[in-house]
Amino acid sequence: MKGFIFLLLALTLGSCSSSSSIRIKSVPEGASVSAIDSDGSANVLGKTPFETSESMHSLLIEKEGFESTRIFVGRLHSENYEYAVKLVPKSEDPKLTDVKSRYERLAKNIAKANNLIKSKRYSEADSLLVNLTNDYPYVSVGYDLLGNISYLQKDFKRAVGYYQKSLELNPENVETKQVLDRLRSMSN
Repeated sequence: MKGFIFLLLALTLGSCSSSSSIRIKSVPEGASVSAIDSDGSANVLGKTPFETSESMHSLLIEKEGFESTRIFVGRLHSENYEYAVKLVPKSEDPKLTDVKSRYERLAKNIAKANNLIKSKRYSEADSLLVNLTNDYPYVSVGYDLLGNISYLQKDFKRAVGYYQKSLELNPENVETKQVLDRLRSMSN
């Protein structure tokens, strides 16, 4: 069981009282509370906040999207016990995290390339985008931006090549089609 568990054992509510109870709160609320039998099976008792006077040795606190937590109660004496459990979100799938970081890197580099183009720092933008298209060969925007740089530098033949590659990857891009048509008509 992973995660940080905060268990708070409350003070006894009445030392003269002959009955005992267990109260369980969780953050977030609505977690399933199950009693763990000696054979390891779990019997669902309810949801947090939860209270019982039944004697049990082990409880399992579970909520979808969070790490499960076990509480070992031990023997109940003539006291009331209160446990507060802070459930920890499950860690993300490393594969998804890697994909997210790759997309984040792609977005940052595209924004950086756009800023370099606006600043007329074409060679820096070109270098960044060539590396980007090597890492992300199926993302058409990189080729569009390389085409834009070539166009701005009046290297129309190179621009046509980049725009054609972009259209191969994204044939629905109307703007790239229009720019490519204009370039082709200029060369005729």
